[in-house]
Amino acid sequence: MFAVATMAMLRRTPGELANRLPGNLGDAPLVMWILQWGGHGLRHNPIHVFNGNIFWPYPHTLAYADSMLSVAPAYGLLYGITGKWALAWNLLWIGLIGLNLGATYCLTRWLTGRTDVAIFAGLAVGFSAYVFNNAGHPQLEVIGLVPLGFLLLFKLFDRPRMTTAVLLGVVNVAIALGALYVATGYAIAVVVILVGFAVSVRARPPRALLACLAVAGLITMIAAPSVIPYRDVEKTFGRRPLSPEWGLRPRDIVRPAVGSYLYKTLSHDTDQGSGERHLFPGFLTLGLAAVGAVALVVDRRRRPRGRHRAGGGEGDVVRGVPPDRRRYVVLLVVAGAVIGVLAVGAIGTSFPTPWRVVYDHVEPLSGVRVPARLALFSILAGAVLAAVGLMAIMQRISRPAVRVAIAAIASVLLLVELAAPVPYTHIPDDPATLSVYHAMSHRPTGAVAELPIFNPGQSVNDWAYGEPARMVWATIDYHPRVNGYSGYVSPTYDSDAAVIRTIPAPAAFAKLRSMDVRYLILHVGVQTDIMMYTEDQARSIIAALPAGATVDRYDANYLVDLGKP
Repeated sequence: MFAVATMAMLRRTPGELANRLPGNLGDAPLVMWILQWGGHGLRHNPIHVFNGNIFWPYPHTLAYADSMLSVAPAYGLLYGITGKWALAWNLLWIGLIGLNLGATYCLTRWLTGRTDVAIFAGLAVGFSAYVFNNAGHPQLEVIGLVPLGFLLLFKLFDRPRMTTAVLLGVVNVAIALGALYVATGYAIAVVVILVGFAVSVRARPPRALLACLAVAGLITMIAAPSVIPYRDVEKTFGRRPLSPEWGLRPRDIVRPAVGSYLYKTLSHDTDQGSGERHLFPGFLTLGLAAVGAVALVVDRRRRPRGRHRAGGGEGDVVRGVPPDRRRYVVLLVVAGAVIGVLAVGAIGTSFPTPWRVVYDHVEPLSGVRVPARLALFSILAGAVLAAVGLMAIMQRISRPAVRVAIAAIASVLLLVELAAPVPYTHIPDDPATLSVYHAMSHRPTGAVAELPIFNPGQSVNDWAYGEPARMVWATIDYHPRVNGYSGYVSPTYDSDAAVIRTIPAPAAFAKLRSMDVRYLILHVGVQTDIMMYTEDQARSIIAALPAGATVDRYDANYLVDLGKP
């Protein structure tokens, strides 16, 4: 059912999956480079995997954005099988959507004991506006690991077992190495859940549980070294300022994905920063979540505690969430509410919101630029609450066939509410474009400057849409590049690029020599819809090359070897 729903919601042909990427020519190639470099680094030099081949000669450039090291091996495997960047990316993205659907279903099924309402919750999270709006940010699509982590944690509370503890630790590592936003929200949610559980058992948890939690915590610490590059990057650049426009607003909960087929008017971005704040889970989900909240409050009937009584059997009378699972639903909802409050971010410049307090006192969290993204945890909690609400409605219906019909209709209506187009783009991968990079792969290792070089100080659009595709092409040869694009920009990149752009002026060659640059790639014509050099401009640069430099032509581009530094 989830596979059919995925095909219906994405509506991609095999040809489109093989050649087009979700997102735009800025962030989509950036993430593809992250995946390519992560897989390459883990295979060939895992100790220095964070020293990406962009922004030469600065270190830890992979930490300028989410490293995605937990999913890079999966992407590498898919790329090794398919041999195509776009197809490997799309298969990974669809797999992450499937993980999200399946993990949310499993969590909800364990909490409620019912397949029908668990399917609804999976669809509400798996195809929410958050997922559609971040199609070009697959690092944020690792949210499928979150419900899996919660499920294992709750199972550990319910029955402490070392196998579960080990699995929980492995999932924690995968989340920590996946994406900063997901790891941040997950860590906060786990703390809230642990504190809530300790209160519920009056701070007297079983010793077996404490031992299991200790094992899970020790395994989680495997990911600790990955924090060091991010800490060093923060020391270099300082803390990112809090921007009010990136915080959650009430309007965002009913802001569908861009181009929503059913709610196109509501999906329009009308306020600053709203492009990052599409968090709509469906009006049906919101309504059922309200019903579920009421049901949790009023349902105080005593029932026998049993491990297989959650919601009754699929054909039995629906009884709601049983007492031995209701505690976990409440803990999940409380965690979602806490993170929802934190996702408000900053209001104005100095108003002491909860997130500002966290930002000021918890140093590692200063890299969270868009706190509204944390609301994905509130979406998950709301979807589980909606499943409880759907169960509450089914309690009043005795005929199993009618209950199945209601769940099916609700799921279809939800998909209609959430349906929206997915923007796609294409990275040129024709032989004429890539020939110079294949030639580079046979040259001795040396730093490369790709010209014309783009920088945000000169043109943000040219930089954002010109450099990322080159980063992907550079994974053919993996030579270090002066060029780069990411969440951060190396400290001297703007000034260095401004000087290099004056080539063939002597100052540009002096700057290249001072940076130990050996190779130049001169791009000619139009690439990624941006004008590069004309043929005359390229020839004027070649005419001014220092003595001893060699030049080779590869289709439209030139490869210059300035000689070993």
